[in-house]
Amino acid sequence: MTRKYFKRGIYVAITIAICLALLYLVITGFAFDGKYGGFFPGVSAPRSCSFWHYMSGDVLAIAMIVAITGWPLMLAIVILPPAVGYWLDRRKRDYAA
Repeated sequence: MTRKYFKRGIYVAITIAICLALLYLVITGFAFDGKYGGFFPGVSAPRSCSFWHYMSGDVLAIAMIVAITGWPLMLAIVILPPAVGYWLDRRKRDYAA
């Protein structure tokens, strides 16, 4: 038996994850103002930098913080579509029997 809904769920989960990552990169790319750093104003001040340095340093640090604090939501986004697809496949198989 083919598990077409489960496979579609996996494709949907991967597509959602890629789209959210690209959206995050585009939004932070447009927020680039020529400076990076300055997370803690008393400790460090923003410094001038190139776009590549900003995207590879500052944005990566913010993404890691978001990933650490928002992992339950990310896990739900990745697991929910395949789980629904698996459930639909099981339901279809039970009705066919």
